[in-house]
Amino acid sequence: VTAASAGGEAKIDINGFGPNPWSVQFFQDKLNFEPNARYNLSFKARASAARSFGVDIEGAGFYRYMDKTGSLTTEMQTFSYDFTITNNEPTKMIFFFGNTGSDIAAASLAATPHTVYIDDVVVTKVVDNGGESTAPTPITVEAESGTIKAVGTNPIGLIEGTAVKATDPTIVEFNVDIKQAGTYKVSFIGKCAPAGIYYELRNSSGGAIGGIGGAPGNDWTSNSINANLSAGVQTLSVFISPGAGSTAYLDKITFELQ
Repeated sequence: VTAASAGGEAKIDINGFGPNPWSVQFFQDKLNFEPNARYNLSFKARASAARSFGVDIEGAGFYRYMDKTGSLTTEMQTFSYDFTITNNEPTKMIFFFGNTGSDIAAASLAATPHTVYIDDVVVTKVVDNGGESTAPTPITVEAESGTIKAVGTNPIGLIEGTAVKATDPTIVEFNVDIKQAGTYKVSFIGKCAPAGIYYELRNSSGGAIGGIGGAPGNDWTSNSINANLSAGVQTLSVFISPGAGSTAYLDKITFELQ
């Protein structure tokens, strides 16, 4: 993989993908944003062969403030994503061009060296309009605020007041105020080691809404599902199942209207 500037565009030549989305990266680090503010990232991109890609805004410990995927064609397209920064910390903007989707495994693409072009990368702060945001701000439920609590009899506790800890399959319950009915990207920010973890979001009756597995690791990571939620204050729960002999930590849950 090589990267250079050509005609005012970033030019990334790719001749291999690796096993993970982050195996091939193009990034800008040491970015500073105002905490608790919403921003918009826009850019133009194309590729010499149609392919998927990913783009993240990451903070400390690989925490993802934004995690998006898209598809490139041979024609230049404009992409635009909103994200919210919650902490005062250096952040990194990363474009992923490794194994980012099922299309990468296709023999025709896997055997095709190709080039990705990126241009006009702009990050702007989203200004409120008459006190109303131009787009809904993600809702965050945090363990340290005390809004996530244990239910049932399984071992669980707060670790240094910042995260929920689970060593066995556990249910945690919380209230969330959904301002607008719709489809939400629900992200579980946690970690689990030495084995992985399984999260399952449940409704007030205990019925499963959706679930996802998370890879093992000692760094905070975000794993997301899509959920159709009605408006209003509601009690939801998350079933957390750490792998055998593992300890899981759940820091926060975010809800982002799609």
